[in-house]
Amino acid sequence: MPRCTGSLDVYDKLADERSRDWIMGLLTFAVVEEQKFEWMRHHAEYEGRDATDEEIRAWYGSLPVGAVVRARGIAENALGSYAEEVEASFSDSVREELKCSALIGEIRQVRRFWPQFALSVAAGLTSSILFAALLFTTAFLVLNDRSPVELGARIISSTTQGSTDDHK
Repeated sequence: MPRCTGSLDVYDKLADERSRDWIMGLLTFAVVEEQKFEWMRHHAEYEGRDATDEEIRAWYGSLPVGAVVRARGIAENALGSYAEEVEASFSDSVREELKCSALIGEIRQVRRFWPQFALSVAAGLTSSILFAALLFTTAFLVLNDRSPVELGARIISSTTQGSTDDHK
């Protein structure tokens, strides 16, 4: 971690709101701030005065990377303990209700399958029929296509035959 000059620098590095681990960064920041307050109490007790702004900036600047890693570990443990407490606070009836609602959701998913399946089969058949009709039409046009030259020759030959028949 680059040198920090204050709590705002630490906050910016740990609790980036765009990060997926924002809550963990926020807890880590809180642990670092708690360490700062402990240091300030210790400083006031042994120096007989409060720490100056310059001393606080120097404390932030002297933070080793290991301190932040330890603070993250403490934050992870605290968050894990809290999650376990919340889970333990659920009563058995709430747990059963959650299990039943999950089971009902799965059953509803299965019920939605068959109408969707039938709709998919119908769509497949319709698209196959449309493709066959398009293929038939294309084949008919290609195989029975008359060229403009051939059409012109037929028209001319039919008119010449018609005029020769008239003279007879």
